[in-house]
Formats: sequence, C-alpha cells, structure tokens
Amino acid sequence: MPPEEKVVKDFEKWEAAVDDLAEWVDRIYYDSEISTFSNKPQISYLRTAADFLSTNLKIIKDDYIRRKTAA
Repeated sequence: MPPEEKVVKDFEKWEAAVDDLAEWVDRIYYDSEISTFSNKPQISYLRTAADFLSTNLKIIKDDYIRRKTAA
C-alpha cells in the first residue's frame, strides 16, 4: 500500500518550517541586540531542540514511507 501523499507532504512542510526556525535561531545567536537580554546557552538549547525535532520528523516520515511501501 503506497504512503498517503498528504501525510508525506505534511511531514515535509513541517520539516521545512523547523529548518527555517533553526536558521533563524542561528542568526539571533550572533545578533548583538539579542545578546543584551539573553545569553548564548539559552539560544544554543533552542538550536539543539530544533535539530532534535528536525531529525525525528525525518525519521518518522521515513519509517512511515518504508512501512507503507512494504505493506
């Protein structure tokens, strides 16, 4: 049974959104305006969380596609 296209597209949409968020977090890490009221470890945690979320979304999508294709 083939994977549902909408499910795959939804995963891809949110993967892209998380990747955009990670890029934005990278930009604010070096922004002098942000560093006046926030410290770099907090921003680093956000970047790590974005990486974790992105990786896990990709893993779940790949597992979904693999299992649906095998069925």
